[in-house]
Amino acid sequence: MNSATIKINLSSGILQNAQAEAERIGITVQDFIRMLMGTYFSNANSIQAISRDQYLLKRAQSELMGGAYTEINNAKELQKHLDDLLN
Repeated sequence: MNSATIKINLSSGILQNAQAEAERIGITVQDFIRMLMGTYFSNANSIQAISRDQYLLKRAQSELMGGAYTEINNAKELQKHLDDLLN
């Protein structure tokens, strides 16, 4: 395996966020950046970067399919729905 040293200039905000996240999960900033780069450049099915937005979208779609929400289009439907919740 070949390796090389690279220098990355990060804005202070990005660096602070990377340091905070690395500290939170208990690794060095260098390892955190390696992990991000490895995930970004990997095409392996076992390594997927799933953003929070993608997770929330899938969860919302699942809840909608499961009937977790009720569509209410007007005040009369709202009043009926609220009355049904109280009974």
